Amino acid sequence: MDAPGGVANAADPDYSIAYLPVGSVGYDYSIGTYEVTVAQYLAFLNDVATKDTNGFFWTSKLETLNGMTRTPTGGGDYSYGVTQTSSLSKPVFGVTFWNTVRFCNWLTNTNLGLSYSGEDITEYGAYFLNYRPSTSNSADLTRDLSSLSADHAGEFAVVLPNSDEWHKAAFYDPTKDGIGGYWDYATKHNSYTVLNTTAADGVHYVGYQQGTPADVGSYVNATSFYGAYDMTGNAQEWIEALADSSDLRLMRGGAYNSYGANRLKRDFYTMAGANETPDDTGFRIALVEIPQAVPEPGTYALFGGLGALALAVAARRRKK
Repeated sequence: MDAPGGVANAADPDYSIAYLPVGSVGYDYSIGTYEVTVAQYLAFLNDVATKDTNGFFWTSKLETLNGMTRTPTGGGDYSYGVTQTSSLSKPVFGVTFWNTVRFCNWLTNTNLGLSYSGEDITEYGAYFLNYRPSTSNSADLTRDLSSLSADHAGEFAVVLPNSDEWHKAAFYDPTKDGIGGYWDYATKHNSYTVLNTTAADGVHYVGYQQGTPADVGSYVNATSFYGAYDMTGNAQEWIEALADSSDLRLMRGGAYNSYGANRLKRDFYTMAGANETPDDTGFRIALVEIPQAVPEPGTYALFGGLGALALAVAARRRKK
């Protein structure tokens, strides 16, 4: 689904995130309608991690939190599955920040039809990883589309949403009070109803260390203005933004088992190291347009589907 572009909307007047204004975006972009699911993450693993030579992709929490399996256990050509098919439509948990940006690079390259051998497909794209160890500090890692501009300007790259993109897609409503504004929850409401899948303000929140995640999109009438599901509750979500100059990356939205319902509200954020695998955290993707290449001094100067995954992205909605 597309957030409206053109003239930027105002930043959130009531809250900042990590001491920075948040929510103002003046360009077109799309946000995933749903959180990335176990099924979609399995497709990623089975495409890029049959060798997992560098140990980038598999974590024990993929098994304990999602019921994923990797066979054979002693090495060789790996195959990934699940112990119960009921988990396939749930958000994936237990992924690192590094896992999320490698997933984005994979989708970007797949969508653009770029051919890479082996794990190269995860190392280049919107994020220049170049086989960086997952234990390395991520503070210098930023979104960089310049390597794609020469051949793919005007097409779209898959990214992890930044702080403004995520906040706007979750809470901003250009029709609120006739002038535009921000809701407290990502359901176009300032209140919430737990565990009611038909309520317009319904959120999947069970209680601290209780319950299980829901299938993505289960709360059928509860979306942000732009049509995104589960940006409040179900899985907390990694976003691209750094908390500060350290290695800590932000997470937003709260989870079904968060420590208190206050974590569901628009003013809350938390953080974790890029190589951590929080039990309650997954992610969703965004799409941004690849810009024109900047001409060198002295020289003259269609958006496709997301490959086999068919990640759901709602229809573009433009500002009138």
